[in-house]
Amino acid sequence: MEQFAALESALLARGAVFSKVRIAGRKLITTSELKEGEVLISIPLSCCITSDMGRDTPWGAALSERTDTLGDEFRDQVYLAVYYLQFRDKKECFHHPYFKVFPKNRDDFPVFWSASQIEALHGSSIQASIEGLQECLKREYAMLSRCEGFRGITLDDFKWARMLISSRAFRLTVRGREIRMLGPFADLMDHAEKRRTTWTYDEEIDALTVRALEDFRAGEEIRCHYGKKSAKKFLLYYGFTPDETLTGEYRHLNDVEFVMFVHPDFPEAKAKQRLLNEEYSCKKYSVDVAFTQGNTLEALSFMRLLCAKGEEEMAALPAMSEAYTFRDHPLHPISVRNEIEVLRMLSNMMREQQSHYSREMKRLRLDAAGDRGGPAPAAGAESGGSRKRKPTKSTHSAEGSSSGRKRARMEGLKPSSSSPSSSAQRSAETVVLGEMMVCRFFVDLAEAVIPALERMGDSLTMKSEGLSRHEKEYLAYVCYSLQVRRKAKMDSEIESTSATTASGDS
Repeated sequence: MEQFAALESALLARGAVFSKVRIAGRKLITTSELKEGEVLISIPLSCCITSDMGRDTPWGAALSERTDTLGDEFRDQVYLAVYYLQFRDKKECFHHPYFKVFPKNRDDFPVFWSASQIEALHGSSIQASIEGLQECLKREYAMLSRCEGFRGITLDDFKWARMLISSRAFRLTVRGREIRMLGPFADLMDHAEKRRTTWTYDEEIDALTVRALEDFRAGEEIRCHYGKKSAKKFLLYYGFTPDETLTGEYRHLNDVEFVMFVHPDFPEAKAKQRLLNEEYSCKKYSVDVAFTQGNTLEALSFMRLLCAKGEEEMAALPAMSEAYTFRDHPLHPISVRNEIEVLRMLSNMMREQQSHYSREMKRLRLDAAGDRGGPAPAAGAESGGSRKRKPTKSTHSAEGSSSGRKRARMEGLKPSSSSPSSSAQRSAETVVLGEMMVCRFFVDLAEAVIPALERMGDSLTMKSEGLSRHEKEYLAYVCYSLQVRRKAKMDSEIESTSATTASGDS
């Protein structure tokens, strides 16, 4: 705690304000009641480290001459890492007390995992993401290695600096420019899916401020929302998986990624290829269980195009300009037949994805289900009627990691060993089990909704007996979309007939 005391003293001397907040372990705790709108933490910009400061260092200046080879996404993070590496051991630097409280354990981040630890992620797309990030870090390191004085920095040192930055940096608009910055003290806030605080740059006082979005009681932990990301991205860039990953409470946390393109064997393949721009002919998509939102709706839109068949369905496809995307302009259900084919395609893809996971992960899922007295349902699923299943409950106890971040704890999931690597193992299990839940969700959805769609036919009358809430929601979404489409077609025909009649009368 002496190191934190030195940091607090340095910050207070420069005008920082956090009188109602204290450090406990590596957490921030309120010391008294706080009201909605109240500023909890105020850190002057002079106490922060901005990407501009890293760029202005000797290494940063040399690197800035070759910025064309640095991706926009990571450029600011590299500059911040450069600043840290140059000043971490300089006691005369104002930020030295801040650097002294940085965590030392690297095991939480997958880029430091062994081959056997990464193998626990077998079947998940995060394996390719880890490999891609490793290559990116190696390229950045190779660029910096040309800078004078950098040769004493090892690749692992640089990787650690970069991952520290990616997990701690704030993205803010300062004086009209969006930059990344490190905010001492404020960056001890752990992640929470529910937003109870917000951070911003306050131009009037030239400071990074954290403000309450609702009331806090004395003794509550102060957390912030790191952004809407999947559990895979949290693990890759922050070294943890959120507590809520397997509860189903936040649907975006679990997703499954895959690539789709117009195969020559698809109906009307050449016409569809002409519709699509070249860059969208082969693209990576992802699905989560929020089937009418974001990335899942985009993937389903592309599947509807792939499954379109016959003059009427092909006519329902949009005319695509160069800038057209299904994310911005989703394609909703175009026919009962088409939607049945879409669900069959998706179900087959999810079954195929399930086959890639390791036997160990499948065993863990079954063990977890057995411990709870029933099969593990899909994330967020609620069942009813003749297909009623008892919902699974996941119990989590949050524990601060050495990096001040949170790691999920799942009832019924046990690490393969009690060694330090078990934390990484648990994170891997969380990600893969989350993907398996998504796969199961869509297999079950197709199994239930396809017969309901077949019964509905062209009447567009819902018959939802025995369906779960999510299955009813999907069926209602399809039914409503097709009714809207049918009405629009009828209105167009009436308008066309009226125009023809008017033309004949004249």
